[in-house]
Amino acid sequence: MENRYSILAFSERLDSWRKLLPCALLLSVTFALYATTLYYQFVWDDDVYIFQNFRAQGLSYAHIRAIWTGTYLGHYAPIHHMFLAILHHFSGMEPFGYHLGQLLVHAVCVCLLYFILTKIESARVAFLAGLLFAIHPTNIETVAWISETKSTLAFLFFLLSFWTFLRFREKEWAPDLILSCLFLVLSVLSKINTVVAPAIFFLYDYWQGRWFERKKIWSLACLFLVSGIFVVVHLKAFHGSTSVMEGSYYGGLGVHIQNLPFLLLFYLGMVIFPHGLSAWHMFPIYERFDLQVGAAWIALLGLAWLVFRSDRRTQFWSLWFLAFLGPVLQIVPFPIWVAERYL
Repeated sequence: MENRYSILAFSERLDSWRKLLPCALLLSVTFALYATTLYYQFVWDDDVYIFQNFRAQGLSYAHIRAIWTGTYLGHYAPIHHMFLAILHHFSGMEPFGYHLGQLLVHAVCVCLLYFILTKIESARVAFLAGLLFAIHPTNIETVAWISETKSTLAFLFFLLSFWTFLRFREKEWAPDLILSCLFLVLSVLSKINTVVAPAIFFLYDYWQGRWFERKKIWSLACLFLVSGIFVVVHLKAFHGSTSVMEGSYYGGLGVHIQNLPFLLLFYLGMVIFPHGLSAWHMFPIYERFDLQVGAAWIALLGLAWLVFRSDRRTQFWSLWFLAFLGPVLQIVPFPIWVAERYL
């Protein structure tokens, strides 16, 4: 019988140093797509984060102390501001250096994602997923916007945390668990959204059928403790320095829960058919329960039932998507309802 190969299966037939070829291809695609961002200017919040942010305008003791001991715009994200300070040291107020730094971090994320996926999926699936991540239009906002270096940094350190966690599960070597916790700390100190990482790790153990083992539970408990501590730190910093709770939680908790299916539908739509990209989306809010809201909830519950009845692999990837959206589904008060960068 004649052997037939998919073009995406080439990565499965590589050995030795040739295993790096898929990564080289992913890097080539990433730089080809985003090279023009190197010539972009500062936009929108960049003025606040770079020109008005004295913390990120030097690496002296005073600058570093201000970064690590205070909040900025209600957020405690010292890793993000340290990165901006380093970029300022080399680039000053010229946007080229900032865009170059952002692009390099994103490129590293693409490669890390590919290497991690090769550990838990086939090489062809890892390559296809890495390629989709590299070219997906919703990443444009994150990569082209300097203020969103916090998202690329948070994702970078999350991937490193997940990688060391997988290695810990393979070898049960304690330093890997310590490294995983450390990278998780660096991730949430870049942007708090990755605080859900331990839930991803738990789902991975569930997929592998070993989540109930006592040794596994204790290691996960360490990671959940890290996340719990920084949730408290972030909520204290954010809601202690702003009036978000009173002024920006439009409609109250009931309205936000009522609109939950529409929020998920927005993000699913953006993943499958990323049309109408915008830095500011006008999201319709349903303030009263009606037939459309009811139908949306029935559809959501039906989808949840399908996931529940599916195999563990499908459950893992479905809940991965849901877990990372958790912090931005408007259960926790935040003035911006939807944004492409949340993907």
